[in-house]
This record gives sequence, C-alpha cells and structure tokens, in this order.
Amino acid sequence: FAAKCENYDMTFDDCGASAPEPAEYRANWVITLLHRPAIPPPALAAVLRCLLSIGGGITVKGMRRLSQAEYLDALQIRVGLVSREEGWTEGSLREALLQAAQQFGTDIAVQRDDMDTWGRRIVVFDMDSTLIQGEVIDELAKLAGVEEQVKAITAAAMRGEIDFAQSLRQRCALLKGHNAAELFTQVKQGIRFTPGARVLTQTLKQLGFKMAVISGGFVDVARYVRAELGLDYAFANELATDQDGNFTGETTGPLVTPERKRTLLGMIAEVEGCDVEQVVAVGDGANDIPMLTT
Repeated sequence: FAAKCENYDMTFDDCGASAPEPAEYRANWVITLLHRPAIPPPALAAVLRCLLSIGGGITVKGMRRLSQAEYLDALQIRVGLVSREEGWTEGSLREALLQAAQQFGTDIAVQRDDMDTWGRRIVVFDMDSTLIQGEVIDELAKLAGVEEQVKAITAAAMRGEIDFAQSLRQRCALLKGHNAAELFTQVKQGIRFTPGARVLTQTLKQLGFKMAVISGGFVDVARYVRAELGLDYAFANELATDQDGNFTGETTGPLVTPERKRTLLGMIAEVEGCDVEQVVAVGDGANDIPMLTT
C-alpha cells in the first residue's frame, strides 16, 4: 500500500523463514537517493539489484521519504547487508551503487548506519558555486573591467600551469586601484544563494549543528553569507586596501589554500570539542578535496 501511494509497483517473493548462513561481512547501511523532479523507478530497481548482486542476503529495514515535494525526489533506504563474496569491501559497494544510480542521473549517498553517521555535529561549506551561485572573483572582475584577463588566469590554473596561490595572487593584482567598498557592495547586492541553501541551513541550525563557510574567495562576502544564513564561522582570503580604501592588488594574512581548508576544518572541530569524524564537509571543486577527504 505504501509503495502504491508513491506510484511504485512492488512484488515480493517468499524466501522462507530460515536464518542466513554465517557470512564474512555483516553491516547496516543508509542509502540516500536524490533526483529532481522524481526518482526514476528504474534507478531504484538498479540500486536494489546491485545490493542483491553482491551475493549475500539483504534486509530492507525501512524506506523513508525525505522531502515534502509533490513527487518522490528524495528517499532514504536503511538496509542490513550480508555478503558471501570474497574481496567485497566498503569501497567496492559504494562504487557499485554509484555506477548503478549514475546511469539514470540519480545522486546517491552511501553511509554506514552507525554512531559515526548519526553523531555528526558540524557542517562545513565551501562558498562559491556551493552556498552561492557563481564565483565572487569573476563578479569582481566584471565590475573592474578585467573579466577576460581573470578568465585566462583561471584557465591556466585549471590546466595545471600555475597553482592555486599563484592564480589567486595574479587575479587579485588585476583589481588594484579599484574601491573595495564599492565593488563588494555591488557583488553582495547581486548574490544569488543556491536554491535550498536557506532551508538547509535553517534546518541544520534547528537540529543543533554548528556551521561554517571556508572559502578560497574573499572574507567580505563570506561574512555576509555567514550573517544571511546564520552560520557560526566564516574563513576566507582578505584583500588588502590602502588608506583610501582601494585594493592594493595583494592579499593580507594566510591564504585559504586547499590544505588550509583542511586545517581550518580540524580547528573548528577542536574548538567545538568533537572529533573530525563528526564533521560533514560540502564542496564542489578540486580545491575542496583535502577538506572532503579529511
């Protein structure tokens, strides 16, 4: 009946009441599926077939809808899994499920159903193209009339010709002489938050999570985002200004490099009195990889 309410047809086979044979691996998992406007039934079927193909027994402990949208676009599945396959690992399970879902364009997250998963206390976000749409440096470049030059430096960085620190310094140098307050005011007026960002951060706050934005962008905008979304911490690069309030073309203080993002994540965890394993990191680019893999 519950499946019919979600416009799914499900059939069941009687496998008998005997207990599963002893197996090498036993684990409980939480699998989350996301797809707009609705999760395709073939995607759900592919994920369940993937679990069964591992070679052991599977118990679906629960399926829970995670959104109030008209269509089923977010689903959580809790499963108990037994595998008799030699060589099966947690990594291979994730990879197999990822491949099963991606063929339908469905996002999937696979987590252990244990205290580590449910004991998370902090969420750390990247800013550009994560909490907000677009890149702040690109918006500053447009206003300063140096958009093409900045794009060329960004392209060189993406090709690996220069590293993050070099590319940041070169792009900042192009802003020299422009008034900081004027440019940042215009950028903040044009900021578009990623759809769902406000709801997500409000919900996390109600649940008691601490939240931070750690960005390779600029602190003036990071602090604005922190205030708008009710975050607890904001870390980003600071552009130096002269006595007239104009950009000098340099930064001040330590650069927020990919490695520093990871360090700051650990520092926040220490300040909040929890383990790094209790921190969730959210990002979209290569600069976030050290933080995402901490």
